[in-house]
Amino acid sequence: MQAEEIVRDFVKGMNEEFNPDVVVDLGDRILDVDEDTDFSNQLKVKRALGGLKCPVIHVIGNHDLVNLTIEQNEELFGCPMRHASFDHKGIHFVVLNTCDPVIQDVGGHISQTQLDWLRTHLDANPTRTIVLCHHAMGYQEISANPLFHSIEPLAYVANRDDVWEVLRNHGQVIAVFNGHLHWSSVEHVSGTPCFSAGCPVETWATKGKASESYAEVTMLQSGHITFESMGIAPRTFRYDPRLRTD
Repeated sequence: MQAEEIVRDFVKGMNEEFNPDVVVDLGDRILDVDEDTDFSNQLKVKRALGGLKCPVIHVIGNHDLVNLTIEQNEELFGCPMRHASFDHKGIHFVVLNTCDPVIQDVGGHISQTQLDWLRTHLDANPTRTIVLCHHAMGYQEISANPLFHSIEPLAYVANRDDVWEVLRNHGQVIAVFNGHLHWSSVEHVSGTPCFSAGCPVETWATKGKASESYAEVTMLQSGHITFESMGIAPRTFRYDPRLRTD
């Protein structure tokens, strides 16, 4: 019930205060239990986010696939989750499926088929691009992360070197956004900021209380990005493209 209340408050805040152009759900909408419970909980998420006045983009997470197939997730939310793309206000967005396949029920991978699609797709769209995915695409130090410090390889996309080869060749990727790590952070890979959004029901860093964490992202035409991690332990990260070093 607390999770549902947090989502309702999020929707209210988005509609009445932040007024975003788009909301991105970065995956792991549920904590898996069994097929019937997972389907029911996914449906609750869909209904709650359906109250948003803006479009919602859904990314697939590892917990979403323990008891439900990707086809069930796609049918439930009415959108592709294998991989997808869309354009908004002059920015091209690519949605990657980092559960292709899931590794040990937790980690991420991107198949060769998806890599081939990504390469071809970016070649056909030589414009400013933002990548959205579930597992971390970067290389940040996570020894302080209580969830992943002992299973660090499962925090990331296992073959992210191959993905970055494609992204570097494109040369127009201006940011990457992911979930999965259960904390808010930013790192830079080849000069590209990689932002990790926190988990709203996480409690380990907030003394047993749900963190209510989500991110409000503002990007200017100049490429400046402000990533504000909201909730009971707010943090702000800023990216200035003039300071980019490749």
